This record gives sequence, structure tokens and C-alpha cells, in this order.
Amino acid sequence: MKNQLSILSLVFLAACQNAQTTETNATETAKVQQLVSNQSSSFIPVDSANKMVTSYLTSINHPQKDSAVLSFTFSASELRRLLDSVDHPDSLKDVQIKLAHSLEYINNGPHTTPAGFNKNALRLLISGVDYNGNTILLNNEVMNHSMPCPNNCPPGTAGAPLYN
Repeated sequence: MKNQLSILSLVFLAACQNAQTTETNATETAKVQQLVSNQSSSFIPVDSANKMVTSYLTSINHPQKDSAVLSFTFSASELRRLLDSVDHPDSLKDVQIKLAHSLEYINNGPHTTPAGFNKNALRLLISGVDYNGNTILLNNEVMNHSMPCPNNCPPGTAGAPLYN
């Protein structure tokens, strides 16, 4: 599992790097190596997170193009309900987030057309995962109420494109 997580981390970090960047300084390389080797933590420094977000924002031509998703916000109380209300909370190992099209996008248009990062088309769905890798549902339901930003950005610094 740790090897899969290391590979996934490397792939994710590589995908988030700006394609035009040809050299990385030694400090950034050391940070990436530390992140990949430290599997006990899922947290990264804010400057690394901002670098990753900036790469994404550049790739979607933000702020000139404001129709792409910048973030999704979920209700903390609903997420707690998912985490605390499964039949056997101690069997919950992970939380899985899946990309999906919104029902409005599917019902109103050519849902077979790629939506790209259209804020009106994309949603994130959340479910639990047990220690055997099986999906855990809450009352046979999946958490769906992700709020895409722009349009539903939180007020204050959480609505800004980068972490402040």
C-alpha cells in the first residue's frame, strides 16, 4: 500500500508541475523527497500546496477564464455524519472522492460531451472505504453536496485561489 501511495504521490506531483519548468532547485527537490518518503503524514507545507494550485490555475488560464472549477466545498457537519454514522465506524479506513457530472448537466445537455472543468458540470462524490477496500455507504447513499467555486466560494480567505 505504501508503495502504491508513493507512486501515486509521485505521479500527482509530476502532473502538477508546470510543463514549461525545466529545472527544479535543490530545496524544492528535498521537499518533494521528504513528502514522498514520509507516508505517515498527509499534510504538505502551504508553499508546496500553493505551487501545486498555481500550476493548476495557470493551466486553466485563471483569472482570464473564470468558468473552470477552482475548488469544491463540503459541509463539515455532513462529512462528520458520513464518518460517524457508518454501521461500524472502526471499519472506516479511508474516504474516497470521485469526479462526476452534475445531474443538471446530464439532464440538460449532451452529457456525452466532455465537460472539462466546467463549474456547472463537475461534482465530487464522497464515500467511505473499509480496510478490505470495499465502499462504505451511509444508508445506501453517497455524499454529493459539493459546492463548486466560482459561484459558491466561501467568504474570506477560503474563497481565494491560493492558501493564505
